[in-house]
Amino acid sequence: MSNSETRDHCFNTGVFGLPPEYGPFVANVKQGMPLFLFDYTFRKLYGVFEAASDGSMDISRTTFRSTGRT
Repeated sequence: MSNSETRDHCFNTGVFGLPPEYGPFVANVKQGMPLFLFDYTFRKLYGVFEAASDGSMDISRTTFRSTGRT
């Protein structure tokens, strides 16, 4: 998921992020898995993307800092 503020960051860095409560979902992401990015501000779905690695949390402390989340 993204909003209009984080969408471009996701596209530019190739990093998708979710809030901590989605940790169990992120743990199920496996390398090569198809992914989509949903912009909930504009209700638009982007994809298909391919997971470059298995999902994990807190891979970058500076990513998504503008939203108040790390």
